[in-house]
Amino acid sequence: RLRIQAPPATIYGLIQDLHQFNRWNPWLRKEPSAKGEYGGPAAGVGARYGWEGKELGQGSMEIIAEVTARLS
Repeated sequence: RLRIQAPPATIYGLIQDLHQFNRWNPWLRKEPSAKGEYGGPAAGVGARYGWEGKELGQGSMEIIAEVTARLS
């Protein structure tokens, strides 16, 4: 289990906006020279990111839903 000492709004912003996600993306850190391409809206449902690299291979991801929950 991991506890992140940050407000939920801060964490949410680093996940729902794929441009911000890539600020901490552990796979992109393995191969910073990998090519990436964004598509769809800037953030939220429909936002897409695709990548291609020698080590990372080729792939893509898309935000297909947003679910909010109250955590205690």
